[in-house]
Amino acid sequence: MNPPVSSSPVRRPRAKARSAVAALAAGALVSAQLVLPAAAASAAPTTEDYTQFVNPFIATEDDFGQDGPGAFTPHGLAKVTPLTSPRSHVGYDYNSTQMAGFTGITLDGVGGNGAGGDFLVVPTYQSYTSRPSTGSYLKGYSHANESASPGHYRIDNLTEGTRTIDAQVTADTRTGVHEYTFDQAGKGSLVVDLRNNFGNRNGATLKVGTTTDGNTSLSGRLDGFFYNANYQLYYYAETTRPASTISTWNESDLSISARSQNGTDIGAVLTFNVAAGSKVGMRVTFSPISVAQAKRDMAAEVGGKSFEDVRAAATDAWNAALGAVEIEEGADDDPTGDLKIQLYTHLFRMNGSPINATSTDGT
Repeated sequence: MNPPVSSSPVRRPRAKARSAVAALAAGALVSAQLVLPAAAASAAPTTEDYTQFVNPFIATEDDFGQDGPGAFTPHGLAKVTPLTSPRSHVGYDYNSTQMAGFTGITLDGVGGNGAGGDFLVVPTYQSYTSRPSTGSYLKGYSHANESASPGHYRIDNLTEGTRTIDAQVTADTRTGVHEYTFDQAGKGSLVVDLRNNFGNRNGATLKVGTTTDGNTSLSGRLDGFFYNANYQLYYYAETTRPASTISTWNESDLSISARSQNGTDIGAVLTFNVAAGSKVGMRVTFSPISVAQAKRDMAAEVGGKSFEDVRAAATDAWNAALGAVEIEEGADDDPTGDLKIQLYTHLFRMNGSPINATSTDGT
């Protein structure tokens, strides 16, 4: 299935890229004038919305590009990506009609079995008496209810039986920001699965706490493996409202009393009493240094900011990065605008790496 072509600022699915960067350069940049502004316009604010020329759904179908439509900022460590079933390398496959949730760390375009897949968050109405089965995570969805732009992804009407959940995610450099709307009243939960990994999960820790304003916090360490190398990340997460009940698991054992876990198959179920249309948010910050550093980085990046504040900042960051390149095309160079969208989409992908793993305070 090829997605339809669209040029709206909020990107709808469209056809995957027909050419590689080299072919794009030959087709678009030879017939158009490439303008590199003085100082590359790296820091100066811009009034041009370059994000309208990016389609994050290009190259997300099966093996054709191995990219995802998730939310991240230029060179961001946090990349919040929808996880579909069956998944492709990055976790998302446009051919899929079932979605499990959202992972917090991924790498685009790496092939193989993919990389990352850490800190899976699953919104659900289900109740659990033992370790949640991964099959219970799956929800139906339609591309008609899906949209994405640089730094933002949204999917409405994730279907779980007769009930639905709307989800949207955005990001700052180290922090993924989740917002889930439970369309029907009842018990709504966020399952945090720390076993999920596209390589190997070598170990993980989990500690449940309470923030100063009474919300629920999760913190710990993730040990993973990718391409002949081990890696270690710390995380600190907060919900936007307190959980009414909390369970944690280790292997098949689900406990309502244990507030810390250590192992390769651990996680938490945070349950909330929700009215119809209630929103439940979660913010997750990653650091290679420590939990304390992740907590400081969260405060520095998204402290006191709403979801829309973070999304607007992500859009500004992308416009600054994409605005380093301007093209001036004649009327006959790119009559459909498709080559321009491919160019800026490839530039968007190029700004996904290298990854900024530094701290906000110079640690």
